[in-house]
Amino acid sequence: MNIKLLAILSSLASIAAADCDQNTLTRCNWHGSSPDCGNDGRAVGYTDGTWTLTATTQYKDHTDLMEAHAISEDCYNDYGAGCWGGYKRLWFKRIMMFYAVG
Repeated sequence: MNIKLLAILSSLASIAAADCDQNTLTRCNWHGSSPDCGNDGRAVGYTDGTWTLTATTQYKDHTDLMEAHAISEDCYNDYGAGCWGGYKRLWFKRIMMFYAVG
């Protein structure tokens, strides 16, 4: 099989955004599709009121982030294919928890 075709097919497999759990109270989503994952220039900690930028692979890969406990094993497993250009961004939002009162 042609190497170029194989690279294209493998990159298409990772286009869908992956959802994962950062912990029991947060839902996470990787933004950026390989092979060119792009970037958005926002710093870790940026929030739009609902989602917060938790981590990026701009300077460390997802293995380094997991080993440093910056991301969960679930988010590590949902990372998908790596980037040839740009980097992936991990966003999280809090999961609403309701408690019965009374």
